[in-house]
Amino acid sequence: MNSITIPLLNLFLLFSIPVFSHSHNDTITFKKDSVFVIKLTASIAEGYSWEVTGIDTTCLKIVAKSEKNMDGQKIGGNGLQLFSILGSKRGVCKLELTYWKPWLREKSLKKLSKAYTITIY
Repeated sequence: MNSITIPLLNLFLLFSIPVFSHSHNDTITFKKDSVFVIKLTASIAEGYSWEVTGIDTTCLKIVAKSEKNMDGQKIGGNGLQLFSILGSKRGVCKLELTYWKPWLREKSLKKLSKAYTITIY
C-alpha cells in the first residue's frame, strides 16, 4: 500500500495528516504556500523509480526529492521515494508520477502511473 503524507507547514512543520492511497488516482486538498509529501514504495535496488512525468507548474513546484531504504542495508531491498511539493497558487492542479526504469522509459517491464488531482485553497 502506498501512502501520502500531507504536512501543513509554512516554515515549520505544524502537523501531518496521513492519507493511505488505494487507487491509481487520488485527490489531495491543502492550503496555498504549504508543502505536502507524497511517499511511494519503489524497488530502487532493481533500478526502478518514480519520476514526475506531468506537473502543472502554474501552481505546483517540486521542492525536494529523496529516497529512504526500508529494508535496512539489504541488497535488493525496497525503498521509499519522497516528493515534497509546494502549492504556490490557488486552484485545481494535476500531477502525474510514473514508475519505471528511467533509462528504458516505455520499454520498462514494470510501468505504473499515478495521477493526482490537487486542490489548493
